[in-house]
Amino acid sequence: MLSSWLVAVLRGLGLRLPALSFAAVPVALAWLATSIWLGRRYEAARETRVRQPSS
Repeated sequence: MLSSWLVAVLRGLGLRLPALSFAAVPVALAWLATSIWLGRRYEAARETRVRQPSS
């Protein structure tokens, strides 16, 4: 839903399809960086749980 609002705002500012695609690249890179960061945190947490002895 956020994406559709963002597109509506950018179109309201007068951006056409080519400009929207250029605006989408930084957003996609931010999602990529977030997914890599979350994946690394998950793996670190999983390794910590595996190394702890069961009680």
